[in-house]
Amino acid sequence: GVGSLIDVSSLVSLQDATSNDYSDCCGGFNEGRSTLVVNNRATLRTGLQFPVIENFAINISSSGEIEGTLELPESSDLRGNGGSMNGDLINRSTVRPGASPGALTITGDYTQLATGKLAIEIGGTGAGVTYDLLQVGGTATLDGTLELALINGFDPAVGSAFDIMTYGSQLGAFAVITGQDLGDGKSLTPAYGPTTLSLTATSALLGTAVADETAGIEPITDDQIRPLVDMGIAQWMASGLTLQEESRLADVQFRVADLAGHKLAAAGGSTIWIDRYAAGLGWVVEPAPFDSRIVSRAGTAAMAEAEHRYDLLTVVLHELGHLIGREHSAGADDLLQPTLRPGERFRISPREVDLLFADKALW
Repeated sequence: GVGSLIDVSSLVSLQDATSNDYSDCCGGFNEGRSTLVVNNRATLRTGLQFPVIENFAINISSSGEIEGTLELPESSDLRGNGGSMNGDLINRSTVRPGASPGALTITGDYTQLATGKLAIEIGGTGAGVTYDLLQVGGTATLDGTLELALINGFDPAVGSAFDIMTYGSQLGAFAVITGQDLGDGKSLTPAYGPTTLSLTATSALLGTAVADETAGIEPITDDQIRPLVDMGIAQWMASGLTLQEESRLADVQFRVADLAGHKLAAAGGSTIWIDRYAAGLGWVVEPAPFDSRIVSRAGTAAMAEAEHRYDLLTVVLHELGHLIGREHSAGADDLLQPTLRPGERFRISPREVDLLFADKALW
């Protein structure tokens, strides 16, 4: 009933030793385990001793709450949907904030260990309504896996943002993120803010080559990126943009990130993410091609090095194009093609390419 209380604050452990299947209760969520449901503004008081509830599917929904603390072992899962955990939670298993989808509130600290998983479903742009939201009042200490999944046929537009987690403060990061790749060059790019973990649907530029090792490759720095971003914005502004397109370049942000696989960069909203090591091959940051006017200053060694690295100016121009609303091009020699080869530099105009060194063609 409304406002009812079950006080098990002296509980040390609760274990389900059966194999009954109550899948009709919770849509298969329990997978053969017993189900513990706290809803209808009822309270389950667990105390302060981190009781272990093993082999249970725990569901906190409809303004129900667990009051106290809880350690979630690998044999149990926790699902929310408008419920709250009024205390601390240690997650060794899986936390699902919604019931396709929904929100879960933890008023205390949330600690996710290496075996833990946070499962987030995204079916729209409404936080806690059409996509899952985990709200942590205290510190979120993160490890383990973030599992992302689109539901109900949702296809997020490039630039769409999803605040999937809020917290008072944050330590660590998820070791593994699955479900980021949305196909067609789009992906969900995470950003850990001071109080929010957000995902942005970004359009990525892929390199044709990747190196697993980064030994000897210098990571890119903000100081190297900023001048090329300014140069790229100036070039786009001079190309004849609409007022709406120009407004989208008014507050461009960039971040250095560790992007997966062949991803050189990604863009969404007003932000560009640049891969720290250029897919392991390294960046060319020289703002002009290595032609006869430059070689005396850059040296032949720099020319040879450029042949095997990715051009940062081309990547910046490409991603700025996405920020103003341009989509990937099917052209094989276009700035907005979805892939880039080492040693190439493209201009804004289609079918115009500068080689980074003058005496060798890459086509």
